[in-house]
Amino acid sequence: MKIVDAGVLAPSFIDFTIPSSFARETLYYPIEYGQFFCDKNYLVERNYLDQFLLIFIRSGSLNIRIDGREGKAEKNQVVLMDCRTPHAYWCTEETEFLWFHFDGCNAAGYTKFLWDKYGAFIIEPEEPERISKYLERMFLYLQADNINEHMISLQISKILAWLASFEDAGMGSNMFEPVIRHIKEHFDEEIRLDDLMEICGLSKSYFIREFKKQVGSTPHEYLLAYRLRQAKQLLQTSGHSIEDIASECGFNSTSHFARAFKKENQMTPTDFRNIRF
Repeated sequence: MKIVDAGVLAPSFIDFTIPSSFARETLYYPIEYGQFFCDKNYLVERNYLDQFLLIFIRSGSLNIRIDGREGKAEKNQVVLMDCRTPHAYWCTEETEFLWFHFDGCNAAGYTKFLWDKYGAFIIEPEEPERISKYLERMFLYLQADNINEHMISLQISKILAWLASFEDAGMGSNMFEPVIRHIKEHFDEEIRLDDLMEICGLSKSYFIREFKKQVGSTPHEYLLAYRLRQAKQLLQTSGHSIEDIASECGFNSTSHFARAFKKENQMTPTDFRNIRF
């Protein structure tokens, strides 16, 4: 489709989708997408659009302003925007980028997760060629005569999962491995937050914030989840009493174990033990 917007140059293209009701209810789905070649006259400014936007910069740069914050995305970087808040983006040089507006499958939650993880709406991914490949494949599916919405949703999911999975530059992928190893080796003992902080040599607030950013949960949540996981194993594979399992998994009382187990699994330890898998 020929584009007449100021600052958008040939051979740019834009296309639109009509998602099925199933896709809207169940999948990630793009709403419009394209490849733009732009000059310094390109500018988009909105107060609100009930969609999410992902942009992958192939060359040049794109200036971004969203919710009062500004930044510049450059080659091989990704911009992820919640367009429901005031935003603008513009070029000051010739720039090429792939982009798509999308929704569905709790796109809002995933966008917030990535914003919280990186503290920014501009992300510099490892292996940017992988993001480019997922986008190109999604565009091929979108342009097919028989559109496969499941495969399109899969490509969006791959992009978001890849952005969520790689480690922040400079943080070091093994930063919390000693902490996690300590939890796995001593989950049946009392583990204090101070003990875990000491392993990494970090301050309390920084340790908790970065652990959640890297691992996806707080240290306490991770420890509790690991203890409950071990408890499930024992409930299904041993004849140990509930009281003994609570103690063996590091809970300070049977009642504490039972409450935590039921909150997580919506059933008691005894009910879980009676399930046959």
